[in-house]
Amino acid sequence: MKKSYLAVICALIIALACVPVFAAGTGTLTIENATPDKTYSVYKIFDLTHSGDAYAYSIGTTSPWYDAVSEDSPFELTKIETSDNRYNVSFADDAVAFNWLKAQAAAIEAGTLAIDADDSKTAGTSNLEFTGLDYGYYFVTSELGSVVTISNFASDIKIIDKNQAAGLTGKEVSATGAADSWAVYNNAGIGDTVYFRIKAFVPKYNGDKKVYAYTFTDTLGDGLTLEAGSVELKIGNSTLLSPDHYEFETIGQDLSIILKTHGSPGYPTNANVEISYRATVNKDAVHENTNSVSMSWTQFDPATDPSEPGNLSTVTEEDPPAGETSTYVYGFELNKYREKVDADNILPGARFKLYDAASAGNEIKLVNLADGQYRRALSTEDGVEITAGTARIFGLATGTYWLEETRAPDGYNQLTSRREVEITEGNSGTDGYLADSIDIINKAGITLPVTGGIGTYIFYISGSLLVLAALVIFYKKTRPSFTKKLN
Repeated sequence: MKKSYLAVICALIIALACVPVFAAGTGTLTIENATPDKTYSVYKIFDLTHSGDAYAYSIGTTSPWYDAVSEDSPFELTKIETSDNRYNVSFADDAVAFNWLKAQAAAIEAGTLAIDADDSKTAGTSNLEFTGLDYGYYFVTSELGSVVTISNFASDIKIIDKNQAAGLTGKEVSATGAADSWAVYNNAGIGDTVYFRIKAFVPKYNGDKKVYAYTFTDTLGDGLTLEAGSVELKIGNSTLLSPDHYEFETIGQDLSIILKTHGSPGYPTNANVEISYRATVNKDAVHENTNSVSMSWTQFDPATDPSEPGNLSTVTEEDPPAGETSTYVYGFELNKYREKVDADNILPGARFKLYDAASAGNEIKLVNLADGQYRRALSTEDGVEITAGTARIFGLATGTYWLEETRAPDGYNQLTSRREVEITEGNSGTDGYLADSIDIINKAGITLPVTGGIGTYIFYISGSLLVLAALVIFYKKTRPSFTKKLN
């Protein structure tokens, strides 16, 4: 009798030992290097059982993943005989299993596989936490398309999203630096300050490689001069310091900036950098003055030492967004005519000054480059008057200007008011000069009698002749009587 009881007890022990014991408890999954404003979703495929360091996975027929796993997958299911609806799970090749999971993620995104995530969250920073997850075998998807396979999730763990792709996100220029003024082009005059900014996504990881440093090479056109001390780098609201976080140098028209990533204290896992600086439109400016930027970086396998020879490789962005801006400069042609606009009626000898207002205002100083060629003067240069005939004036931003005639050609009346010159982006030719010249007509003056002029001489002469004639007549009339008296 005792033997039969013992046999029953042993049978129960054996039966219970064959039933999976699910690890109790929940954990926190932290995704590092997450991309802000992107949504991440976690999917539990298998339940986890473990005892010490031994782990096993199982799935029930009621799991939303059962059909996908059992029909065509790299996972092998073995029926647990003591359970009506559970199977042990095994697989031989991690890479094959990972690729299968990527295909399932793509199917979920495409809507051809209808399985809900166990949890979804949008990253607010570079660290994203999923709390209260049951222990199990999970994979994570993101809007970036990444899939991270997680095994042995039986405690709090951290994973790194390695699906980010570093690269430029924009290059812009502004005439003022105001928040609403940034664009891929602007206009300015010689001597004006223009503002530039470069934006780029600069995470610690580029794919599955760790980034050592980022390099930005910015090339200014010959008509732009970098303003010393104006270079500034920001990540978020934090201003980076040189040389702790970055280094830069200028060689000719090239500005090179090296952003230190590996070993840089406090460098965020996931970062967007903004590089800003100022430049001056110089005397070599042409109509279109370009400024372009390129980006590259050095990277290494996280399992290797980047200081060892051969472990660093250089990557240049293959298909960057538009990384070039244009600053446009304008001008106009002035023609002075006698009486009417006609090529044969060009009238030399007039002089003009250029102003920024219809009256009073500020003089726009100009320098004479050659016969009839003028450009806007720099602050260190003295201005001269425009001499016309014909003149071409260059180096102006769009806007309204006024020409004041300071001297008319001899014999012609001087203009009594300033002449308006309006420059817009739409009324200039490909060389930056206004499509239509500014034509000014002078009228010849008229002769009026004035004190000391020839008109008074005529009266003097006429009066003298009349007096002389009167004397002659008087002499003739009085001469006979005078003779008689003598006799």
